[in-house]
Amino acid sequence: MFHSKRKLYILLITVFCICLVLGSLASCTDNPGTPDDTKPPVDGVDYGIDNVYYTVNGDTEYTFTIVKNTFTITGLNGEQKGTFTYKDGALTLTFASGDSTTASATIENGVLKLTYNGQSYRMLQKKQFTVTFNTAGGSEIAKQEVLNGRYASKPQDPVKDGYLFVGWYADEDYKELFSFETKEITADTTVYARFVANSSGKAEYTVSLVCDGMVFEPVKTVNGVLYNLPVPTKEGAEFAGWWMSDYQSAEKLSRHRPLPFGGLEQFFRLAVGIGQSLGGSQFPDNIGRAKLLAD
Repeated sequence: MFHSKRKLYILLITVFCICLVLGSLASCTDNPGTPDDTKPPVDGVDYGIDNVYYTVNGDTEYTFTIVKNTFTITGLNGEQKGTFTYKDGALTLTFASGDSTTASATIENGVLKLTYNGQSYRMLQKKQFTVTFNTAGGSEIAKQEVLNGRYASKPQDPVKDGYLFVGWYADEDYKELFSFETKEITADTTVYARFVANSSGKAEYTVSLVCDGMVFEPVKTVNGVLYNLPVPTKEGAEFAGWWMSDYQSAEKLSRHRPLPFGGLEQFFRLAVGIGQSLGGSQFPDNIGRAKLLAD
């Protein structure tokens, strides 16, 4: 009797061990050791991309906030939350239960591109950058803190004893004008003031600029020289340079110095000089005319 019970116990233990082994094998089959990106992420996974991104549509701001493996979208449809997986710059979004929104996102070079219910949104990191004004020894201009992707405000012109202010430039060699209206601030930025020595008693002029029906703001000379002239653009045409007229007439263009030969500045130094040599009084408002050449 005793031996029969012992055999029964051994048999039960053997069956139990076999079940454990089979269960372990089944578990290994379901999880072969390779991550399954289609499964929901484990709570708290940190991809190291925490940030707040934003864009503006009119007066409405949209934001996309990342904390570890969770996201929050505001502005598009109230506040929406969910989780995501991240691989090779792409975010696979899973919204909270009951939210039927279809969306995906990518991150590249600090820009988040969100596709939301068929619409695309370009979002920048929501952070401030510093704009510094280098006045080359002129009066000091306060720094500005500008939100990423926004524009700096044009400050008051600086002053410098014995010099005249020409304009603001994006580089210290004065090769590129700085446009406060179109230049987005996406990094800490320095803007450079340009001055030229003041030649007292020099005659100055106001030059009107007209190109193919486009009328630009009049530009005033500094020491008899024009700086910061606009470069007109037109689809299917190439800007060839500025001409002036000794007769104040677009049909009688007589002086031209194209861009490859010294630039616009030299051309207008010549033009104003001719006006002065002829008396100057008949040229209080020289007319500059541009020519556009078809491709």
